Amino acid sequence: MLASYKAGITEKFYPTHADLLKDLAEIARDEVEWLVSEGVNYIQFDAPYYSHYLDPRQRQQMKQAGLDPIRNSRTRLRETTPRWKAFRAEA
Repeated sequence: MLASYKAGITEKFYPTHADLLKDLAEIARDEVEWLVSEGVNYIQFDAPYYSHYLDPRQRQQMKQAGLDPIRNSRTRLRETTPRWKAFRAEA
């Protein structure tokens, strides 16, 4: 997700990372609703971008971009967890 939000570019369309995440969650919700309507019983979501916070090179890139990897990871977890829980509850 970090790579999905580019300062100076993305903010022209999404003022914050949370705004982008909200739209991405809606896209995922639509896809899941379609899959369920087609009879799919099991859907797995992976979050491979979380591993970026553990990779020393990625952490260094974040720091060079002016980001605090620890604070950023906590923020992303706070932003995504309630959305997926709500998504599951509504499904």
